Amino acid sequence: MGSIDEPPVGQMTLQIEQTDQIARIVLDRPEQLNTITPTMLDELAAAVDSLDADADVRCLLVTGAGDRAFSAGADLSVLADEMDAIAERAAATHDRLSDRSRASE
Repeated sequence: MGSIDEPPVGQMTLQIEQTDQIARIVLDRPEQLNTITPTMLDELAAAVDSLDADADVRCLLVTGAGDRAFSAGADLSVLADEMDAIAERAAATHDRLSDRSRASE
């Protein structure tokens, strides 16, 4: 279980929007400057996989909610105990995004 900064179980930390061929994933923790938690990484990986499987999606944008930051990076208060595992998951999510980008070239 995460710290008090982790959202409650079942509460999404992302918003996913799709208009025509453009999908948008919004990191949705503006009060925490959209810092990335293990939950958010899991949701991001699932969203990328789902959007990658959608033949109608031609463009994927990743943005942050609020007007203070796209993302301040990792939420260290949540990630401190899990850094190695989180780094592997973050790298895998990055690879999914990169693969999707290269596939569209």
